[in-house]
Amino acid sequence: MHHFDKINNNQHPLELIPFMRKRIFFLLLPIALLNLSGCTTEDPYADQFIRVSDQSSIGPDISVIKDEKVISEIMKLMDQVSWNSQTDIPDRDEDYQFWLEKEDNEERLAVYEVWFEGDQSIIFDSKKRKAGYLERSDAEKLEHYFTSGSKKQ
Repeated sequence: MHHFDKINNNQHPLELIPFMRKRIFFLLLPIALLNLSGCTTEDPYADQFIRVSDQSSIGPDISVIKDEKVISEIMKLMDQVSWNSQTDIPDRDEDYQFWLEKEDNEERLAVYEVWFEGDQSIIFDSKKRKAGYLERSDAEKLEHYFTSGSKKQ
């Protein structure tokens, strides 16, 4: 039975209002829930920062990246790494080491070592003990973030 079949000639049109309110409510509910969920999304890197250690310089050269967008972009690049158990680690010191920390907590959430090698870069995840390759264009972005997105400590 269709809802229009409920109307008969003796029924006043205002008697349909409660029925239509329910329909409208259930149609608008998913839209309202989507809007609320969009407003409450929190940046996963809000209370975090990255320390970058430039191993190519003489002496400790550590800088800090606090820009949440830059941190997010760096971590997205780490998601692009082609992790491979056959990846060879170079026999020299890494070019950079960086780690993710949460404010007011000295524990390192993630630690990476980076070697820039020609067309690609080698990334070693010290926490997970795995290595992989990052393609040249992504490696260039990463190096750019290390050199321009950080402030010296």
